[in-house]
Amino acid sequence: MKKFKAEIKLRTRRQQPRNLELVIASINPVIRGWGYYFKNGTVKKLFQELDGYIRGRLRSFKARRRTWQIILYTLPKPELEKIGLISLSLL
Repeated sequence: MKKFKAEIKLRTRRQQPRNLELVIASINPVIRGWGYYFKNGTVKKLFQELDGYIRGRLRSFKARRRTWQIILYTLPKPELEKIGLISLSLL
């Protein structure tokens, strides 16, 4: 779990000169691979927690220097799914 979070954190750094769609495209293979490898276990709660972590990292990447009230409402879950984010819970 630490390695997965570290990989997501590395790919969602705020200093990158990339847009949100490219960041999502770069983390989707990591999410998909990790999810398919561990999906046979009892990981429902863990996957929900990691989905929240990923969404938080993406909101933080998008908002950069804003308050938490703005960050939480900047990118709701349906909008992230529309952009193309894969959810661990749905694998």
